[in-house]
Amino acid sequence: MKKHLEKIAVVGIVVLAAFLRVNHLSEPSRYYFDEVYHIPTARLIMQGDKRAFEWTHGDLSEIGIEQQSGTWIDWLHPPLNKYGQALSMKIWGADNSFSWRISSAAAGVGVVVMVYSLLKKLFPRLWAARLVGAGLVAIEPMLITQSRIGMNDMMMIWWMLLGVRAWLWSLERPESWMRWGVMSAVFGLAIGTKWSVALIAPVILVVSMSKLAQQKIWRVLGKLELTVLIILLTYLLIYSPMLWMGKSPDHLVGLHQQIWAYQNRTDLEHYAASGPREWVWGQKEVYYNANDPDIYLRSNLLIMTAVVVSGGLTAAAGGYLLIKQRGRLASETQRNMALLLALYGFSFLPWTLSPRIMFLYHYLPALTFGLMLTGVWAGLGVDYLRNKLKKTS
Repeated sequence: MKKHLEKIAVVGIVVLAAFLRVNHLSEPSRYYFDEVYHIPTARLIMQGDKRAFEWTHGDLSEIGIEQQSGTWIDWLHPPLNKYGQALSMKIWGADNSFSWRISSAAAGVGVVVMVYSLLKKLFPRLWAARLVGAGLVAIEPMLITQSRIGMNDMMMIWWMLLGVRAWLWSLERPESWMRWGVMSAVFGLAIGTKWSVALIAPVILVVSMSKLAQQKIWRVLGKLELTVLIILLTYLLIYSPMLWMGKSPDHLVGLHQQIWAYQNRTDLEHYAASGPREWVWGQKEVYYNANDPDIYLRSNLLIMTAVVVSGGLTAAAGGYLLIKQRGRLASETQRNMALLLALYGFSFLPWTLSPRIMFLYHYLPALTFGLMLTGVWAGLGVDYLRNKLKKTS
């Protein structure tokens, strides 16, 4: 495809993604689903109120913090996303429901852009792969729904994709300490949005070790130490506003003990709770809003099936090629498809070991990688047909 036509197509996809995420974003005008945790906490952060980092409060309406009943502090997740929500509320007003959700909507559009960028980097020949992949992410129902609610999932996915892109950039010059440091800082910010970003760490580690294998051992160990140090420091800096508001380092330790304890609870129940085996086919939809308008987190069976088929084809083809090519994947396309498959698998399969309550939206990071893989297969199909037509003409 000619470059100017591709640019027009990309702009069209991004505009469509923005429209689907921002149109009537202020509806409903009250908190719904987990906004009852995220938005009151972001409001307290905007006000410089240290209670935003406390886990001892019950219903906030009963202690005069919120008017809407059934609202609580979100101490479970790191606060980076709530800083963005607090900034939005500062700009558009704390009582404006648009301001509660615009950061999620912007992140949702950013995810579409990052998917395009990653596919262009990984598969530069396959123009159809990046357009189809970005297009699928733009119209996928669950990604749209999650972009229209004041939660942290879309921001987490955006930071995670940005981290992967920074990682690929660092691998272009594996000897560069600066690039390695930037990549580590981005992943620190990603984890500062939601811990589940760390699920893809084994993929990053294994591929990085293979790229760094030619370097001296002290350089390899040094880069690993640098990565851990910068991620940890970046993560701790995200909590610095809590310290400025008057909380102590001991409170930070206690907070993380509470978070870890919650992540290991087995006594919680919810009508819409589900697990990885159900996520793959989009089962157990989540009813987000009991008032008008009705809002569901619901998948599209055709899209979910395409993701499963793409993953299965990649695994089967990869296994066949590994046997045929004596334990190696010969082409860059083959290796990068294997990379996407690994990122897809590690984004959700570790959840099978988690004791905590889980929901369909925990599958969204994996779904994003799966849609990218689906785009690649579409790109390979277009490339095959184009070559066939060239031979017959």
